[in-house]
Amino acid sequence: MDKFTTEQREKLRRAVQESHLALECEQKGQFYQACQAYEKSAFHLNNLISSLPPNDGTVPKLREQALNYTNRANVIKQTKLETTIASDVVQRNIPDNGIGFSYESVFEPVLNQTITSCRIEEPYLEQHHQVQNLVRFCEMLVRRAPSLRIIKVVTKGDAMKVSIDQLAASLKSLNNITLTMELIPNLHDRAVHFNTGTIVKMGRGLHIYKKAEPNTIGFYDLYFRPCHEGKIDIIVPKTE
Repeated sequence: MDKFTTEQREKLRRAVQESHLALECEQKGQFYQACQAYEKSAFHLNNLISSLPPNDGTVPKLREQALNYTNRANVIKQTKLETTIASDVVQRNIPDNGIGFSYESVFEPVLNQTITSCRIEEPYLEQHHQVQNLVRFCEMLVRRAPSLRIIKVVTKGDAMKVSIDQLAASLKSLNNITLTMELIPNLHDRAVHFNTGTIVKMGRGLHIYKKAEPNTIGFYDLYFRPCHEGKIDIIVPKTE
């Protein structure tokens, strides 16, 4: 560890800090925060690994630890965020070329004035049309969740960072909503988490729509846009 550069030591420090926070949150039953902290710790470790020579003796142990944190985050999602708090799971199947699955029609049942923050886990925001889907989704959130103030977008890479920064600036100036982006290179899950505890899992993430030709019905209104085949799970938390 002594041979690490200052920058590499900082990455390690952040990873350790997040792992301690994850354990503390998990012990307190704050599973959503614990899951985020484990994922951040794995992210910082993977960043550190990428800055080291492949034959560095510390790489295998660091890679094993990063994998452990990622696996722990997945376990929490499966056993805590989805199972123990869920009292009802509503599943919708999208047939190939199905219509009527606009973001609004899918999310309307879970959106109200109690929504103040959400976490969008979408690995694929690497092309223009994918960012367009994110913009459309945020527009829907603004309409249907009037108390929303925080949006966190979690994705794999920053190829479209300039476009997402433009979206963030627009949300802040027009609606006083803060959008931040977090990078997790090994992200696979596609889901939207709300502060109310509700989780919406979409097999294809935000990208459920097929391409529509200009001047056809469905080009602008996603309710009429043909969809790819997929599945949507809406997981609602227990209420006292």
